[in-house]
Amino acid sequence: MMSFKSYSDTDNSPAVYTDSEGINFEKKQYFDVNNTEGVVYCDATSQTMYLAFRGTSGINDVLMDSNILGREFMGYKAHKGFVKAYEDVYNTVESIIHDILECDSNILRVKKLIITGHSLGGALAQLAFVHIKSKFRWSLDALGVSCVAVSFGSPKLFCARSVDDALRNLFLESVLRITHSDDVVPILPKYSSFMKKVFKLEYVHVGQHCSIGEQDDDHSFKEHRITKYVECLNTTDFYEGGS
Repeated sequence: MMSFKSYSDTDNSPAVYTDSEGINFEKKQYFDVNNTEGVVYCDATSQTMYLAFRGTSGINDVLMDSNILGREFMGYKAHKGFVKAYEDVYNTVESIIHDILECDSNILRVKKLIITGHSLGGALAQLAFVHIKSKFRWSLDALGVSCVAVSFGSPKLFCARSVDDALRNLFLESVLRITHSDDVVPILPKYSSFMKKVFKLEYVHVGQHCSIGEQDDDHSFKEHRITKYVECLNTTDFYEGGS
């Protein structure tokens, strides 16, 4: 729900939403730095904060060849285009985490942080997860704050050569990727054997994986829409697997 709502929440006007189970979510903050957008929602009842990154219809621009080379990020190498987009909100995310650590009354006393996003937003959510776990893991653990990430229709993010067991294990514990069986974006970026050999380019997914929806092998962008994901999540079963 939060990934879906982030597409329509584009300012800091107050808002409260109620999900199908009657749980209220309050919008606390909207941010937009160089077109990297996100929204913070809170559920005071369960003491849960949601950090939702907005996707973009221009994801093809981010996947263009000018961004294919990897870029260093928190000790790993990830897709340059996604890292550049996340770096714009790096300080904003740190400010949000500091609010949690300081138990800012304007937010709430948080016990669980869920980072989420669709499409480009899914890639940004995974980068935020690595960022937060790398810099604030022990501080959050000391306060009893858990942190997980859920992405929808995210493209491949990490350079295969940089992924180690520590990252795999961390993502298997706390990161869930949900993809539509016929969505083309999760198989991108996709490069030829020549590119892989010459530039050592191969991007991979990491974390738990659940597939939804029916597959007809046309692998188009119509199944990538957030509305399609919402529809399928309400009507189909999950098919679980590893990264």
